[in-house]
Amino acid sequence: MPDAQPLQLPHEHIDQIVEELRLRGLLPEQQIKIDALSDQDTMLKIEHDIKNPPALAALADPNTHEITEEAYLRAIHSNDWMRLKEYQTDREVLRFDLIDRFGNDETKWPDRDKDVLTYRVLSGEIDISPEPNINDALTFYIREKRLERRNPEQQSKLEADVKSVTSRIFSQLPQGMGTKLSALKKHTTRLRELCEKEWPNAPTRLKNTGYLRAMINAWNSQDTLEVEAENPFTKVAKTAENLKDTQAKTRRSGTSAEFDTLWNNLLRSEDMELKLIGLLYLYCGLPAREAKGMLRDDVKIKSDPPHMLIRDNDVRKMGKGRIGRYIPLVEPILTVVHEYLDQWTGSRKDDLLFPKRYKQSSADTAKAWKPYLVNLATNDNNMFSMYSFRHSFKERLSEARVEPKYQSYLFGHSTEETKKLSKATIDRHYSDRTASKKIMNDLTAIMQDVMAVKDFGYVEESDLD
Repeated sequence: MPDAQPLQLPHEHIDQIVEELRLRGLLPEQQIKIDALSDQDTMLKIEHDIKNPPALAALADPNTHEITEEAYLRAIHSNDWMRLKEYQTDREVLRFDLIDRFGNDETKWPDRDKDVLTYRVLSGEIDISPEPNINDALTFYIREKRLERRNPEQQSKLEADVKSVTSRIFSQLPQGMGTKLSALKKHTTRLRELCEKEWPNAPTRLKNTGYLRAMINAWNSQDTLEVEAENPFTKVAKTAENLKDTQAKTRRSGTSAEFDTLWNNLLRSEDMELKLIGLLYLYCGLPAREAKGMLRDDVKIKSDPPHMLIRDNDVRKMGKGRIGRYIPLVEPILTVVHEYLDQWTGSRKDDLLFPKRYKQSSADTAKAWKPYLVNLATNDNNMFSMYSFRHSFKERLSEARVEPKYQSYLFGHSTEETKKLSKATIDRHYSDRTASKKIMNDLTAIMQDVMAVKDFGYVEESDLD
């Protein structure tokens, strides 16, 4: 999950410090100023304040005879001369503390330390915002991404990935994450070499430099831009794009025999959540992240026909390019769903359907499924994983002669046609319920036909095998 800590840019950090000092009456412009042009009333007031400091007895509470901190501060802040003395004392105490921590040379003090920034504000420096660096671009990018609709797991993964990629590359430059954005142009060649060295595989390099390119582009898109950064990653990503097809590995689909083996292996699993999420993946290609975000009320086994709803809810938003959809539950998955709900420990309709797996990453769920997978085509060099059975769902739909619009709908792909189907099946306020019922019955028949398909999947064979 994203950290709860606020993400601040340099100027926002300065604004916060200034506001804290303003509330305490410690900004330079809040202090009295005496010079040859000061008027006589100001001079007389200052003289009075000096000769007549607040009498402690007058500050005491008549009942307790004690001086509260509130009363004392009110008195101090009503006395310009005392406030100026407090201001100067605070500034000197802070200066000595900074000298003790960082040495006598103020130019070598860390420009992002809060106390250093506070001292410079107290000293009247106007433009003290440090020059933006890579860390600031990263902060801005993550903050912007948090404004988009994204599942918590996806947001957390995005943040972890972009932080990891950025740190991995920039830690190898002299200034690390403190590399100034204005210096990116002179590091272009070095950054390209680092990206090629770190990610020799073009598809991986394209993905990771895509994060870096997007981060710099996001920074440069600001309306009030502090510094425009040269984007050295645009060309790196473009080169990787041209190479990716020659280096990419193909993931094959699972065959019908592998499907049956995996289905039976999952049925024997004692982990009920892992079992059902895996079987739903096989049944209709349902991505793990969408399954794990389901609530109890998303499953309707008492309805006619029984079905589940993949839709936005309080814990999960559909990702970009994804639609909400109605998926009928037919045998043999219906029996497994019944068994799961019989042992489900929740009580409310908005409780998580899979509470133990909800926060688990898709990568960790894929690892948990690995022992159940059996590769029956060991001579095929293409990739084989749980995702192979999402490919298989496409083949099963084709074998069952399902219309393309229904294929896209069941996959959750967003098109003009599938948006209409989603509205007809998910929207509770849809007016034409007759049309909706027909679509629901059509989908039920489709899933029955899909589950009746027994032979699918293709594995390339060699004459030498």
